[in-house]
Amino acid sequence: AVQSGGLTPELRCNRALGLHMFEHRPHAAEAEYLQTLRDKPSCATAHVRMALLYATLGDLDRALQSIQDGYAVDPLLPILPSTDVNVRVWRGEYETAIAIGGSAVDLHPYLLISRANYAQALEISGRPEDALRQYQLASLISGDLPWVRAVEATCLARLARATEARAILAELEHRRGSEY
Repeated sequence: AVQSGGLTPELRCNRALGLHMFEHRPHAAEAEYLQTLRDKPSCATAHVRMALLYATLGDLDRALQSIQDGYAVDPLLPILPSTDVNVRVWRGEYETAIAIGGSAVDLHPYLLISRANYAQALEISGRPEDALRQYQLASLISGDLPWVRAVEATCLARLARATEARAILAELEHRRGSEY
């Protein structure tokens, strides 16, 4: 990329994600995200990723501000509400998280991460039956992605539905023999 004219904003945003998630260099990642936004202010994905970076650093106010900045440039970016739900949960704003999660699944009903994050917000706020319905829908959408089935089983166990939870556990353990 450097030889062909430098990093595009999208490549710089991806580089920042790598610096944050894989190299554990949050300040270098932040600098790359900020440069991405100087080069392309409309890059809402950079705002989402910065929100996660700031949350990692424990700065939930800046994380929320990044989400709000993302909405300002692209209010329909599907991953914005799912990240907003997480930030609200981490801030202890459960009812707001649930409202945003409900709107997210209405707007993007087949986006797995929105449904899973919404379910988590429901579960944390004491609505495990509603959460279970969302986890089950997420399992249908995901084609039985193992981590989705695992959170569904955890919710079932919390609801004292041990037989169903154990059935999912057995399924996941069986799959370990042939899948990663």
